[in-house]
Amino acid sequence: MRDTQLPSEMTNRPFVPGQSARLRPFRRAQDVREPSAASKALLLCFGVAVLFLYAGCERLTAPTSPAGASPTDLNTSAWSPCAVVHNPGGAPFTTQMDAVSKLQRAGRLQWMRLDTHLDGSGGEYHRAARQMGLKTMSIVALKDLESAGWENAFDRLYAMYPTDIWEIGNEISNADPSVNGLTVTPAYYMAKLSSLNAYVKRRYPGTTLASSPPFGTGLSGAGELESFFAGGLLDLDVIVTLNVYSHPALSSYATVLDKYAARLAGKRLWVTETGSSNPDNQLAWVQEFYPRLVNVVHPEMICWYALWGGDGAATDNGFGLLDGVESGVAVERPLFRALSGAQ
Repeated sequence: MRDTQLPSEMTNRPFVPGQSARLRPFRRAQDVREPSAASKALLLCFGVAVLFLYAGCERLTAPTSPAGASPTDLNTSAWSPCAVVHNPGGAPFTTQMDAVSKLQRAGRLQWMRLDTHLDGSGGEYHRAARQMGLKTMSIVALKDLESAGWENAFDRLYAMYPTDIWEIGNEISNADPSVNGLTVTPAYYMAKLSSLNAYVKRRYPGTTLASSPPFGTGLSGAGELESFFAGGLLDLDVIVTLNVYSHPALSSYATVLDKYAARLAGKRLWVTETGSSNPDNQLAWVQEFYPRLVNVVHPEMICWYALWGGDGAATDNGFGLLDGVESGVAVERPLFRALSGAQ
């Protein structure tokens, strides 16, 4: 899908079964041609000459950054140090963890949001994060909860994956096979989450759970979030999460968050996914959309989707900070380079 609109004019992408839920339209404004620096200098010099016959005219220079600030710091100051990292084995593991290390050294990554699986695959990412001193949020897939039973699935995953936060499900209304492959209602989900939360608190004291983030485009996410609240989510000691990929989605979330503002006081909120599907617009997304997320949601953390979204024609390729990961020689896109200090 092509990105076709400005951040302030964004429309919503209708859900297409079999296609990723995360392609959201966005584009930059067309550049407006300004007078060249030479032309502006010539005009200024002419004016000065007329007013002050004996005054000299020096060559004008471009504005410089404030003392102590680099262009990279200015361009990415709104960034939040979290990214979604898909965790297949083989070359992608080495290539992605090298990239993670670069961002960590630059002070731009503290959290990774990772998948889990009942077969234990992808665990090397969790273990590597632990060794590097990074924190992780681990997603328990809805299909695994349903196939193995919620308590049994959690027991098995808890034994395999070291993590800091367990996200229970992801976009429960999204039937895309790459996300869930099945859906459940908010009422069903809340009944199951409440039961699992009580079980985990008894068996694994100190363990932190997070709710399933609603589908983050259009207006459906806010309705699902409100259904969670009505179903008792705010009575549980869990992190409240949401995915946000468009301005209409953010505006509709704002209505619900304002309605429950008193009960949300003191609650931990995370934006677990956001991003632009156009690599050329990723910097603009951080500069313009991240501050709006902060103003509306007041999240503890915002996670970029994703470090890598697949190579070539992969549906989520455009969201990635990296491309070419399967080859073992990653292509670093502009936002990654800005974050890592490479430009």
